[in-house]
Amino acid sequence: MKLTDKPWLKVGLLALITVGLFLVLRFYKLLSLPVFVDESIYIRWSQVMRAEPTLRFLPLSDGKQPLFMWLVIPALKLFRDPVFAGRTISVVAGFATLAAGLTDCCQCLEFGLFY
Repeated sequence: MKLTDKPWLKVGLLALITVGLFLVLRFYKLLSLPVFVDESIYIRWSQVMRAEPTLRFLPLSDGKQPLFMWLVIPALKLFRDPVFAGRTISVVAGFATLAAGLTDCCQCLEFGLFY
C-alpha cells in the first residue's frame, strides 16, 4: 500500500500537520506580548460580567458586541490569568476558523474542484 493509493490519507496527514503547526505557533509565547488596551478592556468587561450577572450586556453601552466577553467568562473560571484566558478564547476561535477552512478544502478535493 502506497501513500498515493489513499488520497484521504494525504489530506488527513496534511490537516494534522496544519493543526499541529497552528497550535504550536499560537500557544508558543502566548503571554510574551504586552497587553493591548482594547484587550484589557474586553477582559475587564468579562470579569465585571462574571461578577455581576445583571451586567451581561455591558459592552452594548459602548457599541461592542458581547459574544467575546460571554465566551471569556467560562475561561476565567478555568484559568487564573485573565490575559491567558482571553487569548486562549482567541486561539480557539482561530482554530474553529481553521477547522472550517480545512473542512471546506476537503470537500472541494472530494468533488475534484482543485484538479
